[in-house]
This record gives sequence, structure tokens and C-alpha cells, in this order.
Amino acid sequence: MNKSPSAANRLLELAKITTTPPLLRSAAAATPDIDSSQYQVHSDFLWWARWEGKSVLLLTLNEPSTPRTVRTAPVTIEPGLEDKDSVVLAAEASGLGLPLTVWIGLAQDVPIRALERPLGRVTADFSWNDLRQRITSPSTGFRAGTNRSESSPSAEKRAELEDLLEDWAEGLKPLPSVERTQKSPQKTPFTLRQVVDALAIPQRQAMDIVRGSHNLTPSEAERLAAFIGSTPAAIMATAEPLPTELLLEIEQPRWRHLVISEMKPDESDEVLPQLRIARQAFALAARQSGQGQDVWHQRLRTIALGYQSISPDAKEKL
Repeated sequence: MNKSPSAANRLLELAKITTTPPLLRSAAAATPDIDSSQYQVHSDFLWWARWEGKSVLLLTLNEPSTPRTVRTAPVTIEPGLEDKDSVVLAAEASGLGLPLTVWIGLAQDVPIRALERPLGRVTADFSWNDLRQRITSPSTGFRAGTNRSESSPSAEKRAELEDLLEDWAEGLKPLPSVERTQKSPQKTPFTLRQVVDALAIPQRQAMDIVRGSHNLTPSEAERLAAFIGSTPAAIMATAEPLPTELLLEIEQPRWRHLVISEMKPDESDEVLPQLRIARQAFALAARQSGQGQDVWHQRLRTIALGYQSISPDAKEKL
């Protein structure tokens, strides 16, 4: 969407007087600590969120009520952007060191997968659940937003934020079922001999691949696809469905940097690299022992730590 001349001029004037908070600059460049407890999604945390090329600051209002979504409100730091349904917090309320406008009237359940970088807890002397009852009470830490006209920059920003969060919410597709269809089993597009020759592996191991009891890594799928003249997607489609718990875990914010590092130049979103990383974790788990709720967390952690210590060219061999 093209910005109007007035909006463009306003952004130019703002750029002259505004400096990006150091916390935001460092968050964009730093390699995340995957073991940090801050990557757990809790209430009252400020996050840098990004998906499909669009980004926004979000404040989590509650603990996640489902494994895939969390209630949030968008946040802006541009002075003067607010409305009657927003709350303006004092500069000392967060590590950004700037007043924050929390657009509480736009609170929405958004996919957890969009959260990328935690920016610390936002302190306030109230619960967001009873905010509307407390907003008229005297306080030194926050104030109610001021109403703006429908043609004001604030109204434009509100519409932009509302559209963004709605698009993210609507883009969350159901997870694929882990149940196999017994009536029409998936036929593999390759033969036992092709698997042996393409991957240079023993016949017993190749038989497990043909039967679907052994999961190919993404690099193995690419080699087999090139050998038989197919595509990696067609090869991986014959693999055993990934467990729901693994698909839920790979959406957690602590794995975003890992997934992004797996993206190829011709990929515009994170869906395929996310699945490739999940396949690596599934193949790794198949070769190791271990049970329990955090088994996928530990497998993904192993992969993430390995990625931090190798060159990009070597990742293709994982």
C-alpha cells in the first residue's frame, strides 16, 4: 500500500528526531540464546514479531491459552499515535526507554510462530484483564489514550495494525494429521535399487526407507530426488507424518533463528525450512533413545547448537 504524501512527510520528520532504541538494534543483530528462559511465552512481555515480511511490536497480555496462539496487543513507540482504546505507558515501563502506546482495543490472538525476539517484561501496576476498570484511576505509570479523528495518522496506524494481526491470525493453518490412511497407503516414487544407488547405503537400510519406517533427512531427499528425476517435496510426501508435539515445538520462538538460517535464497517464507528442520529432529530421534514431553525440544536444541558451530555449506550434509 502506498503511503500518502502527508504520511511520508510525517515519517521523514519523525526520522530526524527519533533514534532506534539500543535494545531493538541489538535484538536484530544478536544471535539468540536458545537456552534462555525469556523465550518462554509469558504474559506482560514485549516481543519483536515478524511474519511474511511484516513486523510489529507485540505485548503478550496472558499466558498462552492454546499451544499455537497467544493473546497480544500491538505496541508503537511513535509519539502521538494513540486512540481512546489505547494506553500510553511511561518510558520506564520497559527496557526500550521510550513511552509505549499499547493498542489494547486491538487485542487479538496471534500465532506464537510470529514471535521472534523477546525484549523484556513490561512493568505496570495493573492487570491487563481489569484495565478498562482501572484506566480512570490516578496512576503515575500510565494514562488513557486520547481520541483522534478518523483522518488522523493515529487512525491510519490503527487500521494498519488491525489488518496485520487479522492476516496473521487467518494465516494459521491446521496442523497435518499424524494418522496414516490405511485404505490408500502412499506409494513410494522410488525403488529399492534407486535408494541404494542414490544414497550409497546398505540394502537393509534402504528397505526401511522404502517401507516408510526410516525418515530421510532433507539432504537425502534432495539427493534421491535428483537421482530419479523427481522433487524433494514428492520424496518427503511419502515419509511418515511428523508427530503433533514436534510440529508444535518447532513453532516456538526459540527456534526462529534456526529456521531462518535454514532458508534458501529462493524461499520467501519459513514453512518449508521449518518442515526440513522438523524432519531432521524426527530422523535424529529415530536413531536415539528417549521419551518424555521435552524430547523434541532436546532434539531441536542439538540441531541448533550444531548449526551454530558449522559453516553454511556444511549444513547441507546434516
